[in-house]
Amino acid sequence: EMGIYEISNSTYYLKKWKIRHLDVKITFQNHIFEEEIFVKVLDGWRNESTKI
Repeated sequence: EMGIYEISNSTYYLKKWKIRHLDVKITFQNHIFEEEIFVKVLDGWRNESTKI
């Protein structure tokens, strides 16, 4: 069974990075955590997809 959670318009600060979760999709499937985030860098906002 797979569960999907969506969160919008949330801002988080991690170390030196300003991470804004515009469209966060957290999927639990086979013990896989997947999250799509936008990271604030020098060249502007860019999408980062992380799996842990």
